[in-house]
Amino acid sequence: ADYHEHASEYGVHWNFFFTLSVISIVGSILPLTASRAAAAALLMSVVYQVILRATSLQEFILEAPRVDLLSANREGVFGCVG
Repeated sequence: ADYHEHASEYGVHWNFFFTLSVISIVGSILPLTASRAAAAALLMSVVYQVILRATSLQEFILEAPRVDLLSANREGVFGCVG
C-alpha cells in the first residue's frame, strides 16, 4: 500500500521478502540440526563482527554513497549475514 520505508533500513530496492528468501534458500542448502544451527549462527556472528571491525566493511555499510546496485542495497544484502 502506501508504507514508507527509509533507505537505511534495507536499501533502495531490497526489502524484507528478499531477506527472507535468501535466508530460506541458504537454510535449505545447509540443513543443520538445531544444536549445529545455533553453533553455526554464533560462529557466523563472531566472524561477521571481526570482518566488520578488521576491514572497511562497516564504513561501507554505514556511509558509502549509493552509486551502484550493491551500494544502493548494502543494508539488506549485508544484513542477511548479520
